[in-house]
Amino acid sequence: MNAPADPPLLELDKVTYRAGKTEILSGVNLRVQTGEWHALIGPNGAGKSTVFDVISGRHRAQTGRVMFNGRDIRGVPPHMIRRRGLSRAFQLSTLFDGLSVVDNLRIAALGAHAMRQASDTLWRRLGSRVDVTGEAERLLALLGLTARRDERVASLAYAQRRLLELGLAFAGDPSLVLLDEPTAGMTHDEARRTITLLRTLALGKTVLIVEHDMHVVFELAEHISVLAQGVVIASGEPQAIRSDREVQRVYAGAFEPSDPSRPSPP
Repeated sequence: MNAPADPPLLELDKVTYRAGKTEILSGVNLRVQTGEWHALIGPNGAGKSTVFDVISGRHRAQTGRVMFNGRDIRGVPPHMIRRRGLSRAFQLSTLFDGLSVVDNLRIAALGAHAMRQASDTLWRRLGSRVDVTGEAERLLALLGLTARRDERVASLAYAQRRLLELGLAFAGDPSLVLLDEPTAGMTHDEARRTITLLRTLALGKTVLIVEHDMHVVFELAEHISVLAQGVVIASGEPQAIRSDREVQRVYAGAFEPSDPSRPSPP
């Protein structure tokens, strides 16, 4: 007799989301197992970013359940979801340009934990948390940004900013990290280095990644779910997804190699 499967760390059950009269998600079912690299792919406009918004609490699904670590988080505020161990790296910058590199990481690490006293100022809390500073220094080393530690974020090059965004997502030791196109705008070599870095940052963690570059998807993902017109039409191991006829029909050209000469944005 086979042992029962472990419950998923993240499960979306019949999740729907409407913006006005437009239904963007039409009953999404998604299961992400603990320790898994899981990719969510699909054509432009399929609803991938909305799925991330619903999971991270930026949008509240009208119906369905969003289960994280055995608890329904639908309607829970984003900062509380973060403190429960679910983090997100955004495609668009969420950095504090006027602050130093290390202070961006320290703030992210602090925000992942419960606040102390409401009367404490942010800088007092930062200064009193040795663990937060230690974690920021560890991430700086992993990101290769130690030499830029005290520089303002505004001075960083594009690829370095993207690396720092990833560092913010992994600060605070989250159990699940949502990565929204982590290699967008990078050259081929920069994307390769980012893949290597992600493997180190995500060691022992669960990752759900949205990524248009199929080379990155098949390099990292152990399981792939395909979203089209607001529903998951296929979910399985990479080779099964690659050969799925319905996936090929709605997502033509998705599995062609990416252009290694893609330029970085200005």
